[in-house]
Amino acid sequence: MLRFLSTVFRERELILRSQGRVYLLRLTSIVQVVCILFIGSVVLWGAGMTITSVVQGGVIGIKNDEIREARVGYENLFKEALGSLGKLDNLTQSIKSNQEVLVTRLEDGTVAESKDPLRIKLSELEAKSKNMQQARLSLVKSLDKIKSEFAMTEDDRTQIIATRAALRERIFELESQLKDTRTVAARLDKEVASLAADLSQSTTKYTEVKNQRESLTSKVESLEEDLTEAKEHKQSAEKDLTSVLDVLAKAAGEPKNSQVKQKPLREQTIALLNRLSVLHSSHENVLEQLSERAVGNIEEAEKLIAMTGIKVANIVKYVRTSTANQGGPLVLASGPGQLGEGLSSTVLDVDSKLGRWTALRQVLGTMPLMAPLDFYHLASKFGLRLDPITKKRAMHYGVDLAGWTGAPVYSTAPGKVVFAGRKGRYGKMVEIDHGLGLRTRYAHLRKIMVKRGQQIVHRQKIGLLGSTGRSTGPHVHYEVRFEGKPLNPRKFIMAGRYVFKG
Repeated sequence: MLRFLSTVFRERELILRSQGRVYLLRLTSIVQVVCILFIGSVVLWGAGMTITSVVQGGVIGIKNDEIREARVGYENLFKEALGSLGKLDNLTQSIKSNQEVLVTRLEDGTVAESKDPLRIKLSELEAKSKNMQQARLSLVKSLDKIKSEFAMTEDDRTQIIATRAALRERIFELESQLKDTRTVAARLDKEVASLAADLSQSTTKYTEVKNQRESLTSKVESLEEDLTEAKEHKQSAEKDLTSVLDVLAKAAGEPKNSQVKQKPLREQTIALLNRLSVLHSSHENVLEQLSERAVGNIEEAEKLIAMTGIKVANIVKYVRTSTANQGGPLVLASGPGQLGEGLSSTVLDVDSKLGRWTALRQVLGTMPLMAPLDFYHLASKFGLRLDPITKKRAMHYGVDLAGWTGAPVYSTAPGKVVFAGRKGRYGKMVEIDHGLGLRTRYAHLRKIMVKRGQQIVHRQKIGLLGSTGRSTGPHVHYEVRFEGKPLNPRKFIMAGRYVFKG
């Protein structure tokens, strides 16, 4: 039993969490037993009280039935007592009449021989008469008591009936008053509804008038502000026009004390615009020459990029061009003939071509157009070849540039080292990310002289020529990849020679 209790009521721990805090509540066996006993006591007490209330309700019902039956029996007994009292009165009268007859016979001398039996009989009758009188008195007292109790009950009943009648009259009066009040309330509701409708209409009209007033007020204020702003704009326009004329005079090369400034503003504007039209013509000639030169440079750059095997559009998309760092005052040309239209279109055309040339220059500055060695000979070309080890046809994704062991290997373009170390058949290898989707690889190195993540410049020494990895002799395996696809490095080297030749 103890083992069972120790198993059931073993010590428990409750972990409670509230508002970010954790609390530990330990329940020992004694606490658990006390809680179980307390809960059991409460349950038993509740069950006992429920059963007691049910039993007492039944007992009270039985008692009420018994009281009702006793009342009925009491009424029946009262009726029987009244009947017995009547019979007793009749019997008493009969005894009295018999007693009077016996007394008369005793006084009569004719029946002297039977006086003794008559006296005895008379004594018995007198005794019975007394007993009957006592019984009658007792029964009368009981009847008086019952009558008084019934009288009290009747008085209470009469009082209750009277109270009920008064309450009915009061209820009738209250119902009449309530009916009148409802009638008045209905009439008042109609009046209130009518007043509410009138008030709503008045409020609507007031709101409309108020809105119209506010609208008119705002329009008046807006007109006043527009008028003030127009005056300010007029003054500002005159100042701006004077400032523009000063700028135009400077652009046209007019001296400060020129006679043109002494003329009205309109005449000054026309004179300066005529002067500027001459300058525009000369500027257009300069811009056309610049445009032709830019076109030539663009064609040469696109031809050079095409020599590498890369489509110009595929690599130029990596160059971010924007006008975020451009600016300057906006001076709109105006006047006879719209003199600024031709110059503006020429400037836009030249700006577009210069932007294209800038993007192509950035591409050319990123492309690896040099050989990684100063002195070398081409040991193996790009593409299908006979593998030097297996003697089978295999794809060669780079070129093998042979030289003497320990010769310096240079980066062919600026960039960031993304790999420097051993890589399987490549041996010791360096891979450089030049941006714009271009990467170069330098494999079979004897020694690596850069680290991963290092930024390098053009023609920086990155290692020494060797024969590590899958190699038959000292050389550098040189690869060029664009967007992950290998390209022929010899085309890049030939394009670079074309640049220096040009």
